[in-house]
Amino acid sequence: MVQPNDPPRVAPIGGARVSSSTPQGEGPGNGAPLAAGRERSVAALPPVVTDGIHAATAWPGKSIVIHLPNERELTAANWGDGGAAAYGSGPVDYVAIPDAGGGVDIRMVRKSFISPSDFSLGVRVPDGTHLRQAGQAVVVETDASPGKPPAIIGAFSIPEARDGAGNAIAVSPSIGTSYLYQQSSLDLNVGQVGLLNFPVTISVAYRVTTSAPPIAQGDPGPKRPPVADARCVSGPTEFRSGDNPSGAADFTSSCGRLAACMSAVPARTSALTCENTFMADLSSACVSAFGHDGPDYEACLSAANGHTRWAKENMLPGGAIPTARN
Repeated sequence: MVQPNDPPRVAPIGGARVSSSTPQGEGPGNGAPLAAGRERSVAALPPVVTDGIHAATAWPGKSIVIHLPNERELTAANWGDGGAAAYGSGPVDYVAIPDAGGGVDIRMVRKSFISPSDFSLGVRVPDGTHLRQAGQAVVVETDASPGKPPAIIGAFSIPEARDGAGNAIAVSPSIGTSYLYQQSSLDLNVGQVGLLNFPVTISVAYRVTTSAPPIAQGDPGPKRPPVADARCVSGPTEFRSGDNPSGAADFTSSCGRLAACMSAVPARTSALTCENTFMADLSSACVSAFGHDGPDYEACLSAANGHTRWAKENMLPGGAIPTARN
């Protein structure tokens, strides 16, 4: 709409008429943004991988962007079940699998002995945050400020690798810098592999979490206060292995922490952040019970995704407990 102080589009100057294409009714361009940042429910996988994988964090409204190694040489996405995307190249293929909690599993497949053994994932973190190595894991953490200690808002799991024969291969993670994208990087160095044992699959997962992930199978993860009267309304309270009935991932504490988190919405957090960290909590239980890979881990992770999707569709802020899922 034309404003009183806008210059006319046609102005007479002497005997000439000068036309202007200057937009009318617009301010100087320093007003409120057209669209404020919004929270992510699931990670956004791009058709063209150079756009980066946009994943959520436990800081409401803030996201991280993950760039795959040598992304300019990769093909466009080949879409699979569950929104998974495969990006191919001659020496290495990459598969990204989004979870229900705003995180993503990334698998890198070395095809032969001439494939690179070092991988560098570019990681663009929000302003006011940084990467920190926590043992063999790497966490995304807010910067410390007076009266406000740093807080974890996301984490990359302990990377694992297995060769074509199923043997575990050592992977050494470290934090580096990426000159190409002016950002941090998660650098992975893969150990020696037998000449006849290719392909090799390297796996790393990013989760929306407020604590460091468990190291390996049998590790209970970070100690947390017990949750009284915890129960799961989103599904079974545990996942048991089909081949080993004694192996089980207990989801009860995770469900209790979700209920406690939802009771603090909106005063201290957001519902979506509670639900996203719920997925990370459940997947940590899967890692503690079954490790980072294998059919039991995959089935447990599928169950965790089911719990999280149900919670997002049915649970309400304020601590109200809906009817239990059948």
